[in-house]
Formats: sequence, C-alpha cells, structure tokens
Amino acid sequence: DNMEDMAAKERGRGKLTAETAISVYQGFHESGITIVQLARQHQVSYGTVYAIVNGMTWSHTTGAIKKVYRDQSGYKH
Repeated sequence: DNMEDMAAKERGRGKLTAETAISVYQGFHESGITIVQLARQHQVSYGTVYAIVNGMTWSHTTGAIKKVYRDQSGYKH
C-alpha cells in the first residue's frame, strides 16, 4: 500500500518544528546565514527555507509579515 510505503520511508512528515522555523528565520535575518547554508544545516530544501525567510510559511511563528506574490497571470498567492 502506498501509505505504508510512505510511512516506512518517513515521507509526508514535516521536518520542521516551530523552534527550527524560528532558528531559520533568525539565522537569515539576524546572522546573515545564506538560504543554501540554512537548508543544508536543517536538511530541508532551498524552497522550504526561502518560504520561511520570506514569510510565505511559518509566519504565525516567526512573526514575519506575509508578502503577497503574483504569478505570471497576475494571480495573488
């Protein structure tokens, strides 16, 4: 079964805690650590760190102001 396979391979589980998200956010904004360095340090993707430091995710925890993004068609995200 696909769900059993996911569980066995630990897929579908979040890797971050609130404390980690705060650490990532502060590491970028206060310590100047790059997104690549933070991603490697916390073993998550570049996109995950990018989203945290730009307030797209975890903003309820980090206190970041959410930014409004528009895609090529003008749709707000």
